[in-house]
Amino acid sequence: MTNVKTTPPGGYEFRDDQNTAISAMAGAMRLGGILWLLYGLVSGGISLVTSMSRPGAGGAVVGGVIGLILNTMMGVWTLSAASSFDKVVSTTGSDIQNTMAALVNLRRFFATLRVLIVVLLVVGLLAVAKYMSR
Repeated sequence: MTNVKTTPPGGYEFRDDQNTAISAMAGAMRLGGILWLLYGLVSGGISLVTSMSRPGAGGAVVGGVIGLILNTMMGVWTLSAASSFDKVVSTTGSDIQNTMAALVNLRRFFATLRVLIVVLLVVGLLAVAKYMSR
């Protein structure tokens, strides 16, 4: 028995073993996206409620809102990519189109993550420099 699918007109189809790997990845991404989304909503909500209960905590409110938005976006992009990878497995004739849609969401995710890491590194280095200058 061969593990080869016939290619539909105008499209590429992944093999069964490739679809199995893509499906497993989509499931892991879905769970990760749900957890990231929940983390963003819970931590952002806690941050907002805590900071709003303290007078003069405007900076903390802004930080809470930014964290809420960024974490929510990261969760949504991960879920969207997982959904596109699910479509690779469950549809016929549009594997490349669905893969490219997933890659767009992953590019957004990693571009945002890259910026966040650089910003956090800069803030961390500035904090260390300020501490060391005392």
